Amino acid sequence: MAATVEQAHADMLSFLLREKPIGVCDGYAADDDDVAIRELHLRSVTTGYLRYIHAMVDDLNGHNAGGRRVDCAPLVTAICRDLNELLYKPLQGMLAAADEVEKP
Repeated sequence: MAATVEQAHADMLSFLLREKPIGVCDGYAADDDDVAIRELHLRSVTTGYLRYIHAMVDDLNGHNAGGRRVDCAPLVTAICRDLNELLYKPLQGMLAAADEVEKP
């Protein structure tokens, strides 16, 4: 675990710079292998991001008044809201469009 939030942030950025996405080659259709490669990449990137969030929560709880734990629910709620807006809603739209194409 990083010693400070600043170090955790620097570690996350360094980690993300090393994680290069692999695009689908021009002229080729994406297939299951491409999906698997993207899944591995997203899991790796998400792990780096979540390590940073963990450091922020630890920092908040390490600098609290009276030894009480800090309510990090707003932080988690914001992350979930962003996931919904940026990931789940577009995926749902893609699945709905795919369903329309498959209908006879």
